[in-house]
Amino acid sequence: MSSWKTDKSNITRHIVPLLGRRKLHSLSRNDVVKFQRDVTEGKTAADERTGPRGCAIVKGGSGTAARATAVLGAVLAFAVSRGLRDDNPARGVKLNKQRQRERFLSDAEFARLGDALAEVEHSGVNASAIAILRLLILTGARRSEICGLKWEWIDFDRATIRLPDSKTGAKSISLGAPALDVLATVKQKT
Repeated sequence: MSSWKTDKSNITRHIVPLLGRRKLHSLSRNDVVKFQRDVTEGKTAADERTGPRGCAIVKGGSGTAARATAVLGAVLAFAVSRGLRDDNPARGVKLNKQRQRERFLSDAEFARLGDALAEVEHSGVNASAIAILRLLILTGARRSEICGLKWEWIDFDRATIRLPDSKTGAKSISLGAPALDVLATVKQKT
């Protein structure tokens, strides 16, 4: 999910249900602290239908509360910049600590994933989408970086992708032999 979609989700699923009836000028620092605590405790939990087949399960929790509180702070900062408030009551509110997660696929999981991709590739599923998935796995690049990749950014001789601009600015991504094979196969087909 993109940052914009995540922020919109935090507004519609957490901020509006808990603070939507409040007047902007009446919000205090204590309200922001209580908001974060309420989201952490799951007071905005819900199962929502998002379409004919879609469903969003809203749980809350510490990480969600920290992100929703940061979004609330940004909304309040915007209100200050527009002269709708004199101060930002979210300023200085300590956000919940983010738990560091580091999860890597095991060799067995990588093998199962590779088998699944090969199976869907042989069944005729979009080859470009499968190549994108493989490159994401093999490079650790962002989805937007791989989906927007241009041939002139790829240096096969130096086994590198040179992105002129990314979320963090210009950067290089080293390519291993499997990633080079994926790119070479795609290039042959184009």
